[in-house]
Amino acid sequence: MLRIVFPKSLQWPRQPVFWLGAVAMLFFLRPLSTHGQSRLPTVQDIRNAFERFSYAEADSLARIAIGQYSHYAPEELAWIHIYRGSALYAMGKPGEAKAEFASALSLSPSLQLDPVYFSPKLIQLLEEARREVGSRSRADQPERARYYVLISDPRPAAAWRSFFVPGWGQKFKGERRKANLLFAADVLCAAGLTWSALKTRGAHQNYLNATIPGEIEKRYSAYRNAYRLRTAAALATAAVWAYSFWDALLTLPKTPRAALGPPLLSGDRLLLSLRLEF
Repeated sequence: MLRIVFPKSLQWPRQPVFWLGAVAMLFFLRPLSTHGQSRLPTVQDIRNAFERFSYAEADSLARIAIGQYSHYAPEELAWIHIYRGSALYAMGKPGEAKAEFASALSLSPSLQLDPVYFSPKLIQLLEEARREVGSRSRADQPERARYYVLISDPRPAAAWRSFFVPGWGQKFKGERRKANLLFAADVLCAAGLTWSALKTRGAHQNYLNATIPGEIEKRYSAYRNAYRLRTAAALATAAVWAYSFWDALLTLPKTPRAALGPPLLSGDRLLLSLRLEF
């Protein structure tokens, strides 16, 4: 059985700092350990398949990427739809290709195709999709197209709020219950820290004023207990602050706050995509 023995320099009250650091390391390493388990296709992967005239492969890779659309930036996702539409057009499916172009335009309305790389027919098809996307008539919308609404990411703004006041960032994201709990916990921990600091200061002064051997030992014990209580209160306050900050920075809100980008369009499916604005 493995036993860990701490030297005196790491013994309590410094020992909780070690465990707090260990928990923090596990928290940050967990996303890294799961990051490489399943690699999603990149825009370059899909483009390479298209350039090799492997249109079925390009279509398959693009469908996988579109199924995990939240992992891509809007610009990347727009080009994924462009390459899939180009592959579908080469496979004799112009209607589906136009729908993919329309999806790309909902992400990047000003998108243009390079005439050196794309054929005139694909450029013409993109312009047709652009005109139909701009139409307000449902009958003119490309069939089977999916449209995206870009919404701003509130996490950076929530993080700096929680950096100053725990719970403020959660309230900004609309998580009122969590915000109230974190704010109440921070107030209690801060009050406990203030009380324990005053108690420690008084106990320390009493210890220094003691002259009788038996009284010295008794007052030192009281001072040591007060010091440990102050350390625990400080760690609790730091833990509440750290949780509030990282939760505000990393956790997506359950409901979006605002919609940006192109207006809402009619279509078979409506999907939401997040734009990171760090």
